[in-house]
Amino acid sequence: MVASANDGVRDYTEDQKTALLSPPGDAKHLADNILELLNNPEKRIHLAWQGYKHIQAYTWDVATTRLENILQKKFNGPSSIYC
Repeated sequence: MVASANDGVRDYTEDQKTALLSPPGDAKHLADNILELLNNPEKRIHLAWQGYKHIQAYTWDVATTRLENILQKKFNGPSSIYC
């Protein structure tokens, strides 16, 4: 992934680990990052794989399980959630 390092993007990516980020408004840096991935297939594949693994923490299944666990702790067990 190549993107500008805006607030929302930084919440879900890590520069040089899951994406190549550029300062917002820096078109040259963005273009350089695109060229870097076009010219480096190993890095492109590595970033894609790391990004895929990283984003699994944000699936609906994971999010609902986390929410259920929080609610169970808050309300002292699963039976009180549904009452």
